[in-house]
Order: sequence, then structure tokens, then C-alpha cells
Amino acid sequence: IGIPSSYIQDEGGKIGYIIYWNRINTFLNHLVYAGKLSLPPEQYAKRITMPNEDGLWSGIRAYYADDYKLAVERLQKYIANHPSDSRAINYLCYSYVGLEDWSSLLSCSVKLRESNPNAEPLSWFFASVSDYSGKDVEKSYEDINKALAKKPDFVNLLGLKARIEINLKRYADAKKTAEDILSIYDMDPTAYEILGRVALEEEDYETA
Repeated sequence: IGIPSSYIQDEGGKIGYIIYWNRINTFLNHLVYAGKLSLPPEQYAKRITMPNEDGLWSGIRAYYADDYKLAVERLQKYIANHPSDSRAINYLCYSYVGLEDWSSLLSCSVKLRESNPNAEPLSWFFASVSDYSGKDVEKSYEDINKALAKKPDFVNLLGLKARIEINLKRYADAKKTAEDILSIYDMDPTAYEILGRVALEEEDYETA
């Protein structure tokens, strides 16, 4: 079973060649992990879990059902037996965001950073969200810059950075951050929202 890729033909008929399903599945997994393939939440959750990872799958499924409390319960149970599984820790952090449990989110961000070096930018993002929600704006800004030093094209983080810059009345910096976002996605609505807010703060109503 697979995807036909080519064939040869003569008087006797066709002989086809296929790419087998297991090779296709591996390729699709790489696309998902690289963030280049967008799937419906449940399909995505299934693809990043294995058949023997029922606890992880059920925790992620609870998260996508917006049952954050249940997601935390199931993911914590799974992580107790798999303390370095960054997939589970990642969804645990997102579940804490859903619950607005900022202190747990901060400790979760540290676990994520320790579990997988590649997750460091995301872990600093969670830390910055925790600090920002806890009203420690300067600390949040510091965490954001640590994350962007690792992944400068992290658009969600750039958006949060610009909002903090507006709160700190660093309007020139906020404009520069919005321009950085537009250099990555030239039609990103967040960037235009930021530019509009800056214009309003500066009472430049025509630009806004």
C-alpha cells in the first residue's frame, strides 16, 4: 500500500512503482515535527504519539477538548513515568496557560528547557507569559529576549515582545518589532495591530 510514483508501459500493460506507506509515514512525521504540515488537532496528536503512549494521547486529547484540568492530571501521570518527554511537558505547559496557573507554568517552562535543548525558545516563551501575567513586565521582557536570541523568527514571541514594549512606552522598539514580524510574514495581522496601537499611543490618528 502506498502512493504511485511512476510506471513503465509496453504492449503487455503497465508496471507501476509505489512509495510504500511506511516511508510516507516517516516523511509526514518529519513535516509535522518541523512545523511544515498543519493537521487537525486530533490527527496531529495521534501522529506525535505512539500506540503504547495512551497516557500522552489522552492528555493531549483532553487539552484539545479544552478540559485543561483533566489534561494536567493525565499528563502529570504520564510525565511521572517519562520525565524527559518534552512532548508531554510542552502540552502540560499549554494546559497551565489554559488554567491561568502562572506559577505552575513557570516551573513547567524550566522542565521543558531541561528535557530538550531544542525546546529552549518555547520554554522561555512560557516563562515570559508567566512573568507577564504575574505583572513582572521587565522580567518577562528579559525572558523574551533570551528566547529570541535562540529563535529570532518566533512570531508569537515577537508579538508578545511588541505588546510589552508598548506597555513600557518603548514605541520605537515596538515599531521595529512589528517590522521584524512583517519581514517574516508580510500580512501578519498582529504586526498591523501593534503598529495601530503605537500610532494611537502617539496620537497619530491618521496612521492608526
